[in-house]
Amino acid sequence: MEPELKQLQEEGRMARRRGASLVDNPMLAAEAMPAVTGQDMQEWQAAIEAWEAGFRQAAA
Repeated sequence: MEPELKQLQEEGRMARRRGASLVDNPMLAAEAMPAVTGQDMQEWQAAIEAWEAGFRQAAA
């Protein structure tokens, strides 16, 4: 896994521990959307999934 995705995974874990919900994924914010950032859709989706994976791991 790329370092950026590992970081997002860790951020997801920390968010869950702080009591955040799944919809608090920062990659879902309007300013993080590919139409705004110019990011490739597949990279953006991978980032969403990395954060969610960390979030779900913290619940296990």
